[in-house]
Amino acid sequence: MINIQFKLKDPKSDGKTSIRCIFYHKNERFLYSLGEDKTIFPKLWDSKAMKPIDTRSKEAKTLFKQYIDHNYNIEYELKNVQQRIENVVSEIEKFISNTELQNRILSLEELKNHLNLQFNGENKLQSVSEKKALTLNDYISKFIEDISDGHRTYTSRQGERIQYAKSSVKVYKEFKTQFDLFQTNRYKLNFGDIDLTFYDNFVTYFSKKNYKTNAIGKQIKCLKTIMNAALEEDLHTNMIFQKKDFKTLKSEVDNVYLDTEELKLLQEIDLSGKPHLELARDIFLCGCYTALRYSDYSRLSSEYIVQKDGQFYIDMITLKTKQRVVIPVKPLVFDILKKYDYKLPKTYEQKINKNIKLIAQMCGINTEIEVKTNEGSKIKLKFVPKYELIMTHTARRTGATLLYKNGVNTLDIMKITGHKTEKTLLNYIKINSEENANRLKDNPFFA
Repeated sequence: MINIQFKLKDPKSDGKTSIRCIFYHKNERFLYSLGEDKTIFPKLWDSKAMKPIDTRSKEAKTLFKQYIDHNYNIEYELKNVQQRIENVVSEIEKFISNTELQNRILSLEELKNHLNLQFNGENKLQSVSEKKALTLNDYISKFIEDISDGHRTYTSRQGERIQYAKSSVKVYKEFKTQFDLFQTNRYKLNFGDIDLTFYDNFVTYFSKKNYKTNAIGKQIKCLKTIMNAALEEDLHTNMIFQKKDFKTLKSEVDNVYLDTEELKLLQEIDLSGKPHLELARDIFLCGCYTALRYSDYSRLSSEYIVQKDGQFYIDMITLKTKQRVVIPVKPLVFDILKKYDYKLPKTYEQKINKNIKLIAQMCGINTEIEVKTNEGSKIKLKFVPKYELIMTHTARRTGATLLYKNGVNTLDIMKITGHKTEKTLLNYIKINSEENANRLKDNPFFA
């Protein structure tokens, strides 16, 4: 027997939201909206029972008072919604039963058309057919257009609707470029073509281009997000991309951090005759001593500096997560800002990445580090000098790691870095077993 469920489209909505009927059949998801005239306030929905709350309960009577201004017939509406749910279940069960009696294969498309005719009339059926004409490539273009102009947003963990950051939009645009190249000399892919065979070919395609595992994973993640968005919009019923074998590839990155001695070398090297290198070094140091992302530490200026009780703080809303952070200003950071008239000059991340490697090499930061490399589909180990692994993100990782090594509480570090759990922060921090033991040796427990 098919397990028919009813769920809200947006359970965190302040206003009304639509109700969706969902069940799974042979790796395909059936999704059907009860209609624009059968919406509900989330507080009036019983998620466990998957129906409106009991209108006779004390809880319902109390809640009705909150919504009476919106609609005097709120109780009547809930009864209509409940009736629609029962009717939809009845029609689905009858359709499936008739299909079995006729020894026919169940077509979810035919079932949806049947429900549309029963509850929404022919106009609804026509609009669904028009919607179905949108291909995967069309939808990718539309998705990117919508996140670029802010029409499409996402829900944060705090339940806020947030626009996609420019950096995220750039990632999806890069995905589209690669997806288009992948289709060169192939027929244009559509929603139904995204299966495990496609997955293997897609991964192999990037492996032959010597993409690293995480870079391939980023392409797959973009595709899965787009496929899921299209699924929610009822543009296809292909569920294969949600199988565990269709996984987003990920491997531990060979990230490094700089210790205090290495930072001192960066600070003290004379770059006065090379202004482009001096700027790269100064911006990088701002990242090391704030633990901010490059998108935030590269735009530091006086407008983000506040003074309270004689102490200066950085007070800003981060670009990526839109979180407010307040960070004490280290004197060195203040001196750097003063050098540039309290506004860091605009530059580009690629230039910083290139120049900071050169500066680190000039400073003799060349300890041999063992790293994993991808050659086609094979993973090999090799040693590279440390300066080759330094980039803009190293600054943020350096800041977080040094804060941790200096005994700063992990919850306080998380307020700066934006990590949601202590586990993810500790995975992010680069500290080996010997360093950890050294940090713990003075703990009273070991006395």
